[in-house]
Amino acid sequence: MRSKRAILVFEGGGAKGLVHVGALHAIEELEPHILGVAGTSAGAILAALVAAGYRAEELFALDGSHTILQDLHLGRATELFGDAWSIIRGFRWCLDHWKLLLGGLGSFFVLFFAWVGWHLDRETWGLTSMFGVPLFMLAVMAVAVLVFRWLCAGLCSTDTFTINMDRALRRKIRGVGAEGRVCFKDLPRPLKIVATNLESGDLTLFSQEHTPQVAVADAVAASIAIPVIFSPKTIAGVPYYDGGLVSNLPAWTFDEERALDPDAHTIAIEIVENERRKDGGPTALLTPFHNLAAATRAALFGAGILNKRAAAGLYVLPIRTDVRVLDFDLGADQAAKVVGAAYQWASANVIYELDTRPSLLQSACQDVHEIVVDLLKAGGHGNAGEVRVCLAMAEPGTHRSLRYLHGHNRSGYPDETLTVPIDGSLAGHVFCTGKPTFDAAPFTYRLAGGANRRLRLQLWRGMTWQFSIPIYSSVDDGHARPAMVLLLDGNGNAAYVRDVLNDDFASFASSMLSHVIGLADSERPHGERQ
Repeated sequence: MRSKRAILVFEGGGAKGLVHVGALHAIEELEPHILGVAGTSAGAILAALVAAGYRAEELFALDGSHTILQDLHLGRATELFGDAWSIIRGFRWCLDHWKLLLGGLGSFFVLFFAWVGWHLDRETWGLTSMFGVPLFMLAVMAVAVLVFRWLCAGLCSTDTFTINMDRALRRKIRGVGAEGRVCFKDLPRPLKIVATNLESGDLTLFSQEHTPQVAVADAVAASIAIPVIFSPKTIAGVPYYDGGLVSNLPAWTFDEERALDPDAHTIAIEIVENERRKDGGPTALLTPFHNLAAATRAALFGAGILNKRAAAGLYVLPIRTDVRVLDFDLGADQAAKVVGAAYQWASANVIYELDTRPSLLQSACQDVHEIVVDLLKAGGHGNAGEVRVCLAMAEPGTHRSLRYLHGHNRSGYPDETLTVPIDGSLAGHVFCTGKPTFDAAPFTYRLAGGANRRLRLQLWRGMTWQFSIPIYSSVDDGHARPAMVLLLDGNGNAAYVRDVLNDDFASFASSMLSHVIGLADSERPHGERQ
């Protein structure tokens, strides 16, 4: 891992957030220096605990021998919510058995009117039908409105959860004021939590900069306040709901920090729900209730692209789980299996993406650099000059740019990790055409145009030549774009360099890097995500 500095982001998802603990175990194996933590809903819970100084082993040991619940003297996770859990469990049962409930209600109406018709004569039944049925329906509608308003107000509060969250934070942070509540200003690590402001209908970001005096437990409670399940959490007179309604994977909250420290990794833990095939499989007819559930999932989990926004240095770790949002009553053994499975998958993928693959590519660039320098020196030319090597790669989610990565002998230059447009750059030209290209001063590919003015200011002014070579990860079928582009440049005699770095060298370098990519791919973890 080139940089040990990391920002952690945890997605919301109710009880699904249990997988975050397994991922945290895997991340901690790399011993990163955590620059900050962000989270929404269930992700906000873990983010707050990590910001306070908790390690994964203190939250949930992989062997199941210890959990933070024991430190809080709680028997089960459901005790975090106190008496509210019985209400949540009843609501979950209703969600799971809505067909039975609707069927029972319909059957009641049929049987009721059949009984009335059986016991009344024709004339009385006619009058009852004329006046009684409408009055009965109005009564039913009134009850429905009252139930709807009750649901909108929330079935239960987050008060007990807030108390328990405060207790957990105080175990790590001592001496936090007269009321004994841990505020954002008291945290040893930067923390950013997202909630939905019901007054403005907008997003609120709780952090050291924006809300230093706000109790962390209150902000977390606001972020987990799922509509219908919980009543809004009020902070300083403002009601808040679940942050997942506006930003469920808030990687954007550390945009400024990433700009100031481009080498820092941002690791976002994303929760992916396993596909379930019920009621005849995926071709079954979608009911309005299915549509409503799908729309809710889309609102909470479907804005990942907007939240991630193809940020440079962002690695998203998607973890699959069968745990449902309200499954807080998982047994200890089942919870341990969920955490263990998340750890196993995350461990292999984190190590591969942040350590194994970058190390192989970095080493390959160093080898290429040594080979090029030796070739230029072998010619006995006195003006071989300085040589730099890097790889130009498309970041996940990008379509119009390439980023310079894994550079060797580029340290100290402002273009070390530059992001360049595909249109107008030599690396972009080779990425599109798939043909090795040599370019020399005054350069054909020099990021022309007003839009690239600031990028041009960052280019190495001493550069006299560039040589770009496409690198493929598989056999070229004549249409596939390269996996990446090898970019060499220097300040020596361009004509001499061009003679040495000819088509034979391009073929050799391409084969060498393709082999390295093959080695890296062989280390990639395989198999289904849990």
